[in-house]
Amino acid sequence: MLRIRYTSPLDLDISGSAGELRGIAEGILAFLGSNRTGFALVAGAGYDPSPYRIAISGLLVVKGGGRLALTVEAESLLRIIGAPGSLEILADWFLFDEAAEPKEHRHFEYYEEHPFLAPYSLPLVICVD
Repeated sequence: MLRIRYTSPLDLDISGSAGELRGIAEGILAFLGSNRTGFALVAGAGYDPSPYRIAISGLLVVKGGGRLALTVEAESLLRIIGAPGSLEILADWFLFDEAAEPKEHRHFEYYEEHPFLAPYSLPLVICVD
């Protein structure tokens, strides 16, 4: 089950099987090749989000201009907006080998003078369950 979990202000996690995470990458890439302005995905529900505070129910990816930004809206939606090139880079971060071990993870976060991530963007941990 794909899980998006969050504790304000800076702890954001997307976890799932390698295949589920790959599905996010494939969805973003298909969206970028389309005329659509957004790509939505429903995450799992009814689970204990521990050690995080809340379970986020959905993901919305939007084409925009400028740097990539990840924000949580109303404690229920992870919104990702950015230029197509930046969204394509983000998609690559979700590509884990099918043989990836549980707990294998990546940190996608801002650092000073980051070339495509906005300074106010939430740091994200992408983890294989």
